[in-house]
Amino acid sequence: QQIGFGDVFVENATRADYSDGVQKLTKFNVYGTVTGTAGTVNIFDGVEVTGNVGNTVWSYAQEFAQYWIAGADYNFAAVVDATVASKDSNGMPLTLTTVADATSNLEDMLYATASVVKATADQDPVNFTFEHLLSKAKFTVTSNAQGGYYHTITGIKVRNFETGTYTIANGT
Repeated sequence: QQIGFGDVFVENATRADYSDGVQKLTKFNVYGTVTGTAGTVNIFDGVEVTGNVGNTVWSYAQEFAQYWIAGADYNFAAVVDATVASKDSNGMPLTLTTVADATSNLEDMLYATASVVKATADQDPVNFTFEHLLSKAKFTVTSNAQGGYYHTITGIKVRNFETGTYTIANGT
């Protein structure tokens, strides 16, 4: 059976951009290796995986199709809004840097890993839980207004944001 990608969850605690989970996440890039009798082989090298809003089945171009090998071990990593700056000897991400989101000009960096030990020929799709690698900023607004006046804030902009770099230690 072809290796597929199923449920995707985005940890909401640290970032508003993807607070609706998969509602706003429409694509990610996947890296993967298989370890069997021939050693460890890279099978996915930044392949773009796409899905529809709320979709639990994600797809990638057929030209990159890979199939489960019974008894083999698999490791996967997935990134969103990040560039893989360096990889280990098997082609798995070691260092990530942020990239601007084309639609909102916001920056974020999501990362997820998954493993399958002793796969079966009809293995279930790989599920990812993405973690945010950038910090959440909390804004508190106070006023000295007296007499029941209320203020409506329609937007806050953060300027001079520095891009980030994340180094993966021991695959996490």
